[in-house]
Amino acid sequence: MTPKQALLAKIKSRSAVIGICGLGYVGLPLSLRFAQAGFRVIGFDIDRGKIEALNAGHSYIGHIGDAPVAAAQAYGFEATGDFTRAGEADALIVCVPTPHPKLRIAVARPSESERLVEDVVEWLAREGGDGDAVRERLKRWIPEYALGPQG
Repeated sequence: MTPKQALLAKIKSRSAVIGICGLGYVGLPLSLRFAQAGFRVIGFDIDRGKIEALNAGHSYIGHIGDAPVAAAQAYGFEATGDFTRAGEADALIVCVPTPHPKLRIAVARPSESERLVEDVVEWLAREGGDGDAVRERLKRWIPEYALGPQG
């Protein structure tokens, strides 16, 4: 079995550990959706206040609320500032601010970003897929200008 096949098998069986780097307006909802889909999630951030709040079961984002965070913890979600733990993850997703002007859609319309994240996570959990497959799926779901320069 190739490493790619092994990872896809872990994703399909929900045994993959997902690492999310950055627990902001994109990273936190993504983390919660992966946890809700049955994955163990390690969320990485540099903000000690966010980490402490999340590990106490509290959201620091008003429209998310505490209940989804507590539910995610039941599935194995945890937040940390210890980036040496990245090796525990089978997949790492980076969700940090970008200066790229074409990505301002994620900041300007967070509810659209959350819906997109939900759709991608549900599809990935159901179908599996590699980076190219995910990128092609994203191109169908969001406007061309919202993808980065490699999109």
